[in-house]
Amino acid sequence: MAMDISSQNLIRELFQSHPLPSFVFNPQGEVLMINQAGEDMLRAIPGIRLETGESSFLTAIHRDQRLRFEAHLVECVSRSHAELKDLRMGHDDDSPLWLRLNSVCISPPPGKAQASGEQRLILSSGVNVSESRRNQDALLLARNQAEKARKQQSVFLGQISHEIQSPLKDLSQISDLLREAVQEERLNAAEDLSQTIGSISKNLGTIVNDLLDLSLMDENKLELRSRPFSLLEVLDELEQLNRPLAEKRGLGFYVRKNMSTEGMFQGDERRIRQVLNILITNALEYTGEGQVDIILREDELSDYLSEISIEVRDTGPGIPPRIHHELWEGIYSEKEHGTGVGLPIAKRLTRLMRGQIYFETARNIGTSFFFTIPLTRFTGDSNLKILEARQNRLKNLRILAGISRGSSWQGLLSSLGEDGHMVVSSHDGSEVASLLELNTFDVILLDSYPEMVHNRDVADKISESVHSEESFPVLIQLGTGEANSTANPPRHILPPNSSSLDLYRILTGIL
Repeated sequence: MAMDISSQNLIRELFQSHPLPSFVFNPQGEVLMINQAGEDMLRAIPGIRLETGESSFLTAIHRDQRLRFEAHLVECVSRSHAELKDLRMGHDDDSPLWLRLNSVCISPPPGKAQASGEQRLILSSGVNVSESRRNQDALLLARNQAEKARKQQSVFLGQISHEIQSPLKDLSQISDLLREAVQEERLNAAEDLSQTIGSISKNLGTIVNDLLDLSLMDENKLELRSRPFSLLEVLDELEQLNRPLAEKRGLGFYVRKNMSTEGMFQGDERRIRQVLNILITNALEYTGEGQVDIILREDELSDYLSEISIEVRDTGPGIPPRIHHELWEGIYSEKEHGTGVGLPIAKRLTRLMRGQIYFETARNIGTSFFFTIPLTRFTGDSNLKILEARQNRLKNLRILAGISRGSSWQGLLSSLGEDGHMVVSSHDGSEVASLLELNTFDVILLDSYPEMVHNRDVADKISESVHSEESFPVLIQLGTGEANSTANPPRHILPPNSSSLDLYRILTGIL
């Protein structure tokens, strides 16, 4: 039933003292009045500038929600009351505000409406349900992720079961044949069968080791073992192992080594060999004709540090776009045999070694996988303890990041967190300065420095926390490196689209 009133003053008395955000709209959605709680709510919405509270409600509604709001007004006029659930306010996709509106239609007396031209009014009060909505979204996301993980686990266990059961069945049958060959003194046949058993046993061992590696990495218990080794010898051995396999398939196999040093480094030789073997095995498996190239490049970053990049290039059919993501998740394999966990293991090992692994592919042309890691050059036992100390200094870093809302640097921070570092981030320069006064950090990352810090006082506080540009804590700008009059720009700059590997280069150079 419509409510009859004679004066808008009564309306003001009804809602000005209301603790919830309250509004008076005309049927066209224009705000005629707004109480203090409503103004406070609008001012708190990111990206909304409140010139006058009564003109800002429509602009504060998310662009995808305006039709819902207009339909709500129409329903309220026709039915005298209406409820609008979860109206999205603001245009910041990272932190939206959700409002639940309850509205009633207020009509002037029929005679007065005709005499004075007064129109219907809509009185609405809102409840902020953002927290409830976020909890619902989090529960839905967790449920979907759990269901996805369950399906992936089911597929993975099915693959593992097949990969283990098949060779076990083969072993049983070949063992019977071997026993018959020995009894009949067919020694050549017995030797061939014995080699086959050895090959099957080796494959089973590889599957078991892959599963153990995945288990250790899932529990963050896999540790790298750094020792001196020759990278050139590793490539020579991989070439000797895989060239016969390539020739058997009618493929060319070529290794190119573009290095400026003798190839002695400090690192985990076993894990480097494991990653390369995964990439080479995949390249041989998927290449029907043509060749596989292994290309080694070295970029000297300092007197003792090199960036090693190894490209494994094939002339296979290319990787379909629909499976690009699945390749790293361990849920996809087109091989006749194989668990599909090789690339996920390679990716995790590369991350442990503070490197990068990615691929470029073209249909019917081929695919190149790039494996890039920083390695310390080994020059003798006397430097071993120094090198180990430098490497340990880059573990478990305490990182403070000042980044703007919606910053593209969020991916870098997530990657650093996955690497085991403690990352604290803030969108406010003053808060960054306060955190520096209360805590000790190794690295300070600032987005759009010094624009984010707003004023010279805050910029000076941050600069004062950095004792030297050549030691920790170190201040690093995220962005283009353009100077600003509020403070001197830092010496260390991380360009746009940089990765954690680029950050480690800077830190290693400082050490």
